[in-house]
Amino acid sequence: MKKDARSSLNYPIIVVPLAIEFSCITLWLMDSWIKYPLFILEVMTIILLFLIVNNYELKISMRWAVKLKNIPAGMMIDLTLIFSSLTLLIAHILQASLGLTQLILSLLCTSLLSGYALLHTLGIRQYFSTLETVVLSYVASYILTAFTTFAALLLPEAMRISLILSIFLGLGISSILKHRKSKTHPTRRRSFAKNIDLLAITLALVFYTLSFCFIYPGFALLPGTDISRHYASSIVLWRTPSLYVGSVYLFAHLHEAMFINLSNPSVALAQTSLLTLNLMLPLAFYIMTKPYLERIDPRLPSLATI
Repeated sequence: MKKDARSSLNYPIIVVPLAIEFSCITLWLMDSWIKYPLFILEVMTIILLFLIVNNYELKISMRWAVKLKNIPAGMMIDLTLIFSSLTLLIAHILQASLGLTQLILSLLCTSLLSGYALLHTLGIRQYFSTLETVVLSYVASYILTAFTTFAALLLPEAMRISLILSIFLGLGISSILKHRKSKTHPTRRRSFAKNIDLLAITLALVFYTLSFCFIYPGFALLPGTDISRHYASSIVLWRTPSLYVGSVYLFAHLHEAMFINLSNPSVALAQTSLLTLNLMLPLAFYIMTKPYLERIDPRLPSLATI
């Protein structure tokens, strides 16, 4: 961690006890065990805000990273998509259950990997930063899964999953072929305005994760909530499309219906798994604010995200 020379090095030492003292109000106000993780999170937030406002920077070293010279990272993602879709296809044909592995592979195929393969096959992946690619891969996967599920509804129920997994498999193969043909790419944009922004995004993700852990999976089992209604609508849309009542959440129901039938989980596990996709929200907010706010001040994207 380094800082401009104009700031005193004693400031970080002073801000830590001040952050702890100020955050003790949380311990005094609340009468629940949840106050302890919130106290730690509040201290971390105050310290991080101080570092960002005072223009500290984070030095990131990539010496620990394992480099695969002959296999690009993008090709590894495509291979993962092929492996995941092929595994799910074999499990579907054999009517076998893979448990948690099936759920993870289903979530990756429908919500991340297929979108990356689509972006690369269309030749537009190279124009985005790594962080932008992660978010756009989710968006593209979401849309692709919804459209393919909508088209598959015209087929008998027994053929739908095989069709969609075959599309994912073909998309992964075409993306790998695209990798083999393309050798050079233009320079991509940086993911962060400043390296310390990585800590800001991590803090936001930690807050989201803590919230999910405190609320779920019990909330998914409560009757009459939005999440239970969406789950029911997704089931109806897949099993009996003629009985499905038109909704502005059609894409969400198509995506959820495909995920549920690919992974075959319990209600609580399905809802909790889909909930993890909300971790894309802080990332999406950051990449939307970065192009505009960094022109004014490179500290603003991370402050806005927090």
